[in-house]
Amino acid sequence: GRDVSILYGTVDDSNEVHRATLVRGAYVREVVNRRKNGELFPSLLSASLLKDANGEVIGYMGISRDRTMEQRAEEELRTSEEKYRTLFEESRDVIFMCTLTGTLLDINPAGVDLLGYASKKELLDVNLFQGVILDLGEKEAYHHALDTNGFVRDFRITLVRKDGKKLTVTVTANAVRNSRGSIVAYRGIMRDVTERQQLEQQLMQSQKLESIGLLAGGIAHDINNVLTPIIVGIEFLKGKETNNEARKMFDMIGTSARRGAEIVKQVLTIGRRVTGERTEVQLKHLLKEMAKVAVETFPKSIRMQTSLPDDVWMVSGDATQLHQILLNLCVNARDAMPNGGTLTMGAKNVFLDEHYAHLHVDAKPGPYVLLQVSDTGSGIPGEIIHKIFEPFYTTKEPGKGTGLGLSTVHAIVKNHNGFVNVYSEVGKGTRFNVYLPAHQNAVMREQERAGRVFSNGNGETILVVDDEPSVLEITTATLEKFGYKTLRACDGTQAIALFAKNRGEVRAVITDMSMPVMDGSSTIKALRRIESNAKIIAASGLAEHKSKIEVAGLRVEAFLEKPYTAEALLGTLQEVLSS
Repeated sequence: GRDVSILYGTVDDSNEVHRATLVRGAYVREVVNRRKNGELFPSLLSASLLKDANGEVIGYMGISRDRTMEQRAEEELRTSEEKYRTLFEESRDVIFMCTLTGTLLDINPAGVDLLGYASKKELLDVNLFQGVILDLGEKEAYHHALDTNGFVRDFRITLVRKDGKKLTVTVTANAVRNSRGSIVAYRGIMRDVTERQQLEQQLMQSQKLESIGLLAGGIAHDINNVLTPIIVGIEFLKGKETNNEARKMFDMIGTSARRGAEIVKQVLTIGRRVTGERTEVQLKHLLKEMAKVAVETFPKSIRMQTSLPDDVWMVSGDATQLHQILLNLCVNARDAMPNGGTLTMGAKNVFLDEHYAHLHVDAKPGPYVLLQVSDTGSGIPGEIIHKIFEPFYTTKEPGKGTGLGLSTVHAIVKNHNGFVNVYSEVGKGTRFNVYLPAHQNAVMREQERAGRVFSNGNGETILVVDDEPSVLEITTATLEKFGYKTLRACDGTQAIALFAKNRGEVRAVITDMSMPVMDGSSTIKALRRIESNAKIIAASGLAEHKSKIEVAGLRVEAFLEKPYTAEALLGTLQEVLSS
């Protein structure tokens, strides 16, 4: 053979090969040979004794195999294994292998972290098809695809973390077969697409609203043509009629027709981009006017509060339409508090960075004026909150509402290139955040102010507690970008365990106030019992939590209002750490 040499020789006690062969009858060893040109190369030498017919040793025979190529292959294999192991350990996607019944054989650290377990060993005791993938239909479809095709690609599955939180992932996997072609295991990659799915849902909702609005707008236009001659005709007939009963009847018909016309006007606003006359508008004045109307016309059991900074930026818009936004939101707040409560209106300047804009499909980075209308009423159930901006959707009794108020708000805000967020808890209240782009003059001022540079952290450890995965991810990523170390907890119990384990290292805690298992108030109390001087920042989407913290006597160093920007987050944290 090309890489094999056959050797014969006489037995010589002075040669190691010969001596070893005489003693053991055979010799196998890796040796280094030298070619005629002086080049060294590895080889495997195997030798055995040659005997004559009488059994006397007359020499030896050996085979030398050049191992140059083998060593190269072995080195490449080791390198390949190291690369795979590095990829396996450091990949941000989940890499896994499991049996046909769902028992995990291996999973990388990203999988352990994604599913919320403390270690791989703990997770390997969990059955993938019973403890993680709970939807029977998804499991059956997944198995069917693998059994039929031998692979799945971007298969969407809902997973359940150890803490009960649901995640949406895509799975690309293939079946592992034995020598007989039978499937013995599955291996693949999972990717967390929970945040992407939320953005897809926002986009679909936006497109749905636009489609419904266009349809409703087309119908409303025809109805308007029907109502016009009725309204005009009633006034004409009323002028000729002298009978009082008939005149009252005409008045009633006219009132109903005009009410119908107002509804049609709202539908037309939803169905097409009505721009109106755009001028520079100071929202502070609109808020003051609306507050005056609310005080004069709303029940006395509703208390009015306003928050109006002097330096609120101007926006470019239609003042009449912007006033309609406030009117509709305040009327909704009034109806949500039949037994009284607090209605709060306010405005402030905010600058949305790329981190925040990434979380909302309609948001773009830049300066905005944030209008806030909140109440302490009945709240909106989670199962219907995504429907509230749909035209004609209402939870009010027949005759009490048209279902056009919030639809109109959404349409006007979108026509002004803004967007709306809503935060609500059943029994605690609701807050609407309306973001309207600031006027160009404000943009110039913001660009000047944006020169402010935040000093980086010095490796301080910050514990972030939030049950919303996207908020937890973006907050920790921002802190780490600016030089902080972070610990993550998705609920109060996990936060307490992490804080106790890392006691003395955690410099500050940022905790959400509305969480399952253990809410923010209980978490703060437990943290204070472990370390009374812990620096705690409370975060919430409902402003009433700030007053509740004060009433309950909970001591926090700062209150961070959601949704917060990177600027607000870093600025608040720096103030707390330096206090």
